[in-house]
Formats: sequence, C-alpha cells, structure tokens
Amino acid sequence: SVCLSVCPTLSVCLSVSVSMASGSSPDIIELEHVIGYTGHHLNTLHYHPADPNIIVYGIGAVVVIEDITDPHRQTFLRGHDGEVSALAVSADGQLIASGQLGSVATKEQQARVCVWQYGTRLQAYVLHGLTHAVRNLFFSPDGAFLAASDQNNILIVWDMRSGDVVYSKRSESPCSLVTWGAVSRGANPSYILFTAYASEVFINRLEVDPRSMRYVAKVGKCQLPSSGLVRQYVFGITLVDAAGEFLLAGTSSGEFMVFNAATGVFRASIPVSSNGTLSLTRAGRYLFAGAGDGKVKKMTGSDTRWMLEAETTLEGKIVSLSPNPEGTELLCGTSSGKIYRLLTSDLSSTQVAESHVDAVRDISFGSRSDVFCTVSDGGAIKVWDLSDYTVLARAGARERATCAVFAADNTIISGWESGCIRCFDASNGSAKWEIPNAHRGAVKSIAETDVAIISGGQDGCVRVWARKSRELKTQFSEHRKEVTKVLFDVEIPYLLHSCSSDKSVMTYNLKTNSRTTIHVIRNGSFSNMAQRRDQDHELITAGSDGNLQFWNRDSVDPVAELRDPGRAKINSVRVSPSGRFLVTGADDNAIKIYEISSGTLLASGTGHSGSLSNLEWSPDEKQIVSVAADCCICVWNFYGA
Repeated sequence: SVCLSVCPTLSVCLSVSVSMASGSSPDIIELEHVIGYTGHHLNTLHYHPADPNIIVYGIGAVVVIEDITDPHRQTFLRGHDGEVSALAVSADGQLIASGQLGSVATKEQQARVCVWQYGTRLQAYVLHGLTHAVRNLFFSPDGAFLAASDQNNILIVWDMRSGDVVYSKRSESPCSLVTWGAVSRGANPSYILFTAYASEVFINRLEVDPRSMRYVAKVGKCQLPSSGLVRQYVFGITLVDAAGEFLLAGTSSGEFMVFNAATGVFRASIPVSSNGTLSLTRAGRYLFAGAGDGKVKKMTGSDTRWMLEAETTLEGKIVSLSPNPEGTELLCGTSSGKIYRLLTSDLSSTQVAESHVDAVRDISFGSRSDVFCTVSDGGAIKVWDLSDYTVLARAGARERATCAVFAADNTIISGWESGCIRCFDASNGSAKWEIPNAHRGAVKSIAETDVAIISGGQDGCVRVWARKSRELKTQFSEHRKEVTKVLFDVEIPYLLHSCSSDKSVMTYNLKTNSRTTIHVIRNGSFSNMAQRRDQDHELITAGSDGNLQFWNRDSVDPVAELRDPGRAKINSVRVSPSGRFLVTGADDNAIKIYEISSGTLLASGTGHSGSLSNLEWSPDEKQIVSVAADCCICVWNFYGA
C-alpha cells in the first residue's frame, strides 16, 4: 500500500491500495473507475462548494472525488473498513469528513470518522468515539467544528484545529437531525447547533467559558404546540433572510417544520410529500425539498408562508440534494442508485450515473471489450458501456439473479434463485425465452456454446440443454452438494467440467454421456474454476481455504498449487485471454494477478469494501472488471499484456 506520514501518530493510505510483488512492474494494474453510488444513506452526495464540476460521494468504504464532466477522472480516499454512511464538505471546500457503519473488525462496532484535506487528499484526523453507524455529519459554517451523531445515541463535536472533543452527549435515543445555525463574530465566536431526538428538537449554544477558556454547551428545547405535532425528524438546514434565521426540519411524515432559530419557537408546518422529507437545500432565493415519493420541489417564501414554484419526479427516494457553486444546478442522488443534474431554473433533469443497489453477483463480457453485463441480488441485469460507464440496456425479474453469461449472439443467459434460466436481448433488455424449473433450487453457474448450454445447480446436478430448442439433452447428478462452476473444455468441445462444494471436480464426455474423470480433496471445498489455455489445459480450482490447485486429466493429485497470501477464501478465478495470467477475487476484498508459468504473484489491488463475488478479463486483456457484495463494480486497467 502507498502510505504517507501526516503526523507522528497518523498515517493514511491514498487512493486505491495496490501492492506489487518483488520484481514486477510498478504500474501493472490501476483502478480506473468505480461504479457504486447506491443512495443507501442520506446526504452522501455533494457538489464541491468551490471547485466547479467536482462532486464528492461515498461508494462502499471509499470516498470518491470525481469530475462530473469526465467520469474517467476519479480520486479515491480510503480510510474506512465499513460502508460510508455519512459525508460532509466544509463551506470553503477545504475539508471533507466521512463516517462509516460500525466495523465488524471491532467488538464495539466502532464507526470511525475520517477528515480529509481536499487540496492534498491527505487525512487530517481519524476521530473515534462513535459506534454502530455514523448517522449525521456536519461542519460548522466557518469549518471550525465538526458535529456527528451515531446509531448508539451519542453526539460529539470536534474542534477541527486540534481534533479534540469539545462537546459530547449520550441520550436515550439516536440523534436523528444535526445542523448548525449562524456563528457570531468576535475573537471567541459562539455557535448554535440544532439537534433532534425522537420527536423533540433542541438548541445547543456553544460559548466560551471565560474561566476555563473552553467551549461549553447550554441546551434548550424548541417549543412545539401542546398537541397534534408529534413528528420524527430526518434532516434539517438553517436559512437566514430578512425575517430572521429559521430552522427547517424535514420529517418522516412528509413536511418540514419551521422554527425561529433565535427563540426556538415553532412557526409552521409546510407539507411536501406523503413519504417523508428527506433532503433540503438552498440555492439563491429558492428552497429545494427532496421527498420519499421521488419528488423534488422548488419553493419560495419565508417563515410561515411558502409557495410551490415547480416540481419534478425522479426514480427512487430523493436522499441527497446539493447545489453547485454558482447555484445554477442541483446534484441529486436517489435510493434507486441514480445521480441526476437538475437545473434550478426549471428542474429539468439529466441522469449522469446509475448503479446497482444490491450485491452484484456476476459479470460477463461478450465478444466486445467495451461492453459487459452484470447481475445483482435485486434481480437487475445491466449492460454497461466501458467508454463512459453508462447503461446500454436493462433487464431482470423480481427475484435474485445468481449468474449470467454474455453469449456470442448478443444475448444474456442468466440463472435465478428459483431455478429458472432466462435469456434477454443485450441490445434492449427484452425477454427472449426461459427454461422454468431448470434446477431444484438456484442455478449457480451457466456456460454456453453455439450448440449447447450447460447449467450447474444448487441441487448438485449438471444439465445440458440444446442451444436452439432449449430441450434437456442429458444430465449428470453425481455431485452431492451445489455445483459452483461449470465450463466447456477450451480444447475438446465435447468435454465439460464442473466443480462443487462437495470437494470434487468432474469431467464429462458428451459423446459417451459419461463422467471420465474425478478429482477429490480432503479439506475445504471448491468455489470456482478456470482452465489453462496452454500446455495440458489444466483445470484451476479455487478453494475455500485460499488454495489454487492445478489438475491434469491424467493425474489423480494436483500437479501444482498456489496459495493466497492471506489464505482468504477465493470466490473467483479467471485465466487471461492470452493464457499468460491468472486473476483471483477473494473474501479479503482484493484482486490478485499471477503469472501462470512461474506462479509469481505480480500485483494485488483493493477497490471493494465487501467480499468479491466475481471478476472477468476483457477480451483484449487490457482491463479487468470485478463485482462484489458492496454493490460496486470496479474497473481495473491492466498493463501486463
């Protein structure tokens, strides 16, 4: 990993973690692009307030800084070991703060907060004290303080000049809303911090105690009507106009509540949506509200009087709204994994990105090196263009997709949890045919040629189907557990291979309709398999124990073996089109590239924050695409060819 020292007690890994074996080229792989904004968390997508066209957002455990006009320009900030759940950018744009879900590596589920210097991309602080999940993260208007709350009922305010805690509080329920009010002028300015717990809103006044010269908090409760307005608060902002300063607090009921910021007195309830007001922002004299029903509303007004000027509807809940520095555009993130640009003048929208919002299970290239497909747990199939990372076609079903192959006739043949095999047109996503009940239980692997399709199932069966008629031609039922991979032999077209969780690898002859070879291991199980393209065309199995084993048809025992350096379970293994290289994806979230002839580990890279599901080489061997349980797709450039 590339590490730089920031201070004697702090070091930070920059961008993607890439390590090279001794003697290998220092730039054999690089992380080119990550696709993966999911909209799982509120307010995790921002325009940079000072740098035009730059957006900042969370993907998995990574903070991404990207030029919205050129998706090939991405920088990655890595300091988390859990999914980024909160994100903030200081008003001057000099600092970025990110918080995460609780770490599974710690007993207390610690949820660290990282503070980054935007100009250098270096870490300024790693802040501790929160657990389970960081829910809210906001800089004070002058950037001097950072306030954060977690799922474990804790609120902390840190001083950004020292990283010290200046205020902390534990409550009986999680703090659901955190936002700053105006800052007073002077040598020791005072601050107002608004917080909400369940149905109550509080004003926290941070002022310097002249005796200790430290900030202390004076807490007061906002006044609500005596009955009829019990609300759960979700998100809030403050605004100042000619009538004064006001807190606007969005609720799960679908309105925003207006409070006088100076007195804490409730002023009005303004309806927005029937499904929650999840995001609020100001651009010029307009207020923009994002709702759970997919509506973005443009409003004008103040205090108790507000008027609707325009509205638009997008796909998914509106979970993030952020204006560009000029106030001419809004950046909008939705729970459907889509990012939009909206003109503030008329709310006309342009979609700029989309992602899977569920774990991605498989990836497959067709004959082209710039187009591939992916499938996810949510039943979505997407066909991607590598030149600009846009989606060319969409398909799917209302069940979990388990595997797919991009066929030579420009169709996608997919396997499903119900045991169904479905085929879709890759150009437009239309359904072409299906084989219902192809297996009892999920279809786990599919391979195809121009004359046949083979499938391996959770039921332990390997089945062969006629390519055109989809009739079942034959089946092999010798595996005692689920089949994890099937493939056709790269040299002899009538041979096919399967591996299984039952610790066995089998080879079948379609001419004689019989099994010809079986290899068995004593410990572990086989999770995936590939085949060499040179020499004896050995099978290469990936094991749950981190072993890669090479099998010759004529030998009972493996003829060679490689071991994952961290002994992590290997979930995917692929041989490059030239046959020279091998790439693996494992439970340690990393891809690793080996030279097959020598068995040398050439490079490893970590771009995911979840266990890798699968990966694939592009046909021209210039790129590798990996997919994982973190909903992300990583595109790697490979320079070894």
